[in-house]
Amino acid sequence: MKRCTNDAGIPTLEIALAEYMSAEDPRSLAALTGKKLPTRKPDLAAVIVRHFEGEGLRAAWQSLDEIQRATVAEVVHSNSGKFLADLFRAKYGRDPLWVTTGAIGYRRRPTPLGLFFYGAGEMPADLKQRFGTFVPRPSKAQITTLAELTATCEVQRENGKKAVPLTLHRNDGPT
Repeated sequence: MKRCTNDAGIPTLEIALAEYMSAEDPRSLAALTGKKLPTRKPDLAAVIVRHFEGEGLRAAWQSLDEIQRATVAEVVHSNSGKFLADLFRAKYGRDPLWVTTGAIGYRRRPTPLGLFFYGAGEMPADLKQRFGTFVPRPSKAQITTLAELTATCEVQRENGKKAVPLTLHRNDGPT
């Protein structure tokens, strides 16, 4: 199993499943298809590949939530096949949901988004090309400006939002 991708990226879903996953990973991903699961890794990979045949890829994309569809759109309409987490978080204000956890915090399971990204968060080129035929372009990033500085700014923290006081520092040039 490879742990990272090269500059050329991952050419196909089949290669991603064979070379970029541990023996256990295909089982959890194949379970998302709702099909009966075989035991061998190559057979599990085949279940996933067949799941995307015909209109299966479009149906899988439509089953994603809005932020997960935006994740796919950002990568599909980029120059790279890599998911850039920092840029995504800056644009959308949060991360997509990659895994779910059980009631008491364990038994992590991938969400359907995990079917499209492998290695270090990379979409195989063949999936990217197929998605490009129907996934709309993402909206452009926007910056909100203010005429005057507000007294505080809301910042998202691990334990919720917090109002942080703002201070204006002016640099009127050399003196």
